[in-house]
Amino acid sequence: MDGDVEFTTVGSARVGFAVHGTGDLDIVYAAGLSSHLDVTMEQPRYRRYIEELMAYGRVIRFDRRGTGVSDAVPHDVEPTWETWADDLAAVLEATSSTRAVVIATNDAGPAAMLFAATHPELIVGLVLFNTTARFLADDDYPGHTAETADFVVQVLQDTWGSESSVAIVAPSLVSDAPFCRWYARFQRSACSPGEFAQSMRRVLNMDSRAVLPEVHCPTLVLHRKEYFTVPIEQGEALASLIPGAELATVPGGDAPIWAQNMQESTERIGAFLGRAPASQPDNRVFSTVLFTDIVESTQAAVEMGDHRWRQMIDAYDAVAHDAVENHDGRFIKATGDGTLATFDRPTRALQCAYELSERAASLGLLLRSGVHSGPIAIREDGDISGVAVHAAARVRDMAHANEVLTSEVLVDLVTGDDFEFSPRGEHELRGLDGTWPLYAVAPTS
Repeated sequence: MDGDVEFTTVGSARVGFAVHGTGDLDIVYAAGLSSHLDVTMEQPRYRRYIEELMAYGRVIRFDRRGTGVSDAVPHDVEPTWETWADDLAAVLEATSSTRAVVIATNDAGPAAMLFAATHPELIVGLVLFNTTARFLADDDYPGHTAETADFVVQVLQDTWGSESSVAIVAPSLVSDAPFCRWYARFQRSACSPGEFAQSMRRVLNMDSRAVLPEVHCPTLVLHRKEYFTVPIEQGEALASLIPGAELATVPGGDAPIWAQNMQESTERIGAFLGRAPASQPDNRVFSTVLFTDIVESTQAAVEMGDHRWRQMIDAYDAVAHDAVENHDGRFIKATGDGTLATFDRPTRALQCAYELSERAASLGLLLRSGVHSGPIAIREDGDISGVAVHAAARVRDMAHANEVLTSEVLVDLVTGDDFEFSPRGEHELRGLDGTWPLYAVAPTS
């Protein structure tokens, strides 16, 4: 089987990937933490799984940063779903993939859902195996308590890289001694016990439910009936929140998709892949919208006069263009006394808002910023529209000078320790239904 390991770069880090076979459809396998491009191919069950997928198209595998053959996540980069989505984007670009179905298993699921919502032009289908929109229980979503989840992570950390881990991760193979020896070595090659635990505890705080209504590609939610770490109830809830998603269950309680009842799983996936569409025509994407406004701009314009004010606005617009570009955003337009921009990753929108505030202050200007994530429509002229755009503008209107204010959606989507959110109460936003909890954002350092 072909598929030599190659590398692409994300920032200063290298991300490993391998390509198998050919075809009009790309099938990207995102395995999350349990991944090593070389060692997995030593396992006959895994190789057979990849060979089965190759019947439907070109198979692309990769190790996200911090796993397998890929570089570690740099110390100055927070390992979040946004980091992992960047890895997926880099691999798609390196392989010239423009039409892919992503098979995301276990902890890779939330990042794949978010990527599909923000890049509908690239993703034409999703297979979500043994995964969930959020791992912890909520009032309207099933799952483990925080205490149970922490216990599970601790047990997995304590057994990581040892043969005893098979009893938890792949119980159907616990009596297969050669497999147990190989699996222990595979885990040790994928990442260290500490790295595993650190990443899993970050995953526990993820909540991708807000983006699920904007996953418009065909989606198969495939779940093992007896899988304890992510119970079947979570798979059922996930399927119910994605428009048109198909739910399929398979027997057993193993975590790897290739370990148990593989034939039934691959047949389900194969039938789904045969229905993958040629393109994704919808112009709606899930995006994070940043709206800024210069505080007391009218008064400043009167005091400066038209000529000086025009020079000031030109200087601010140049700074805004630069800041948006620095954080991989899309500058939509200057609003006369502010900026409208969008970002694929919510953390980048917040980073941009703070850079823009600091650079505006160096010009003698005070900004207020509003950030909201939601579906937007991209118009033919490049402008954007939709409720999310109006919501970001209304959130901005509630912000004080030099303040970045966000909706509650950002609290759920932003993981890691870069920012802290402080409640600012619930507010009615002009033209929008209900009351909206708002949060002031501040960098942690």
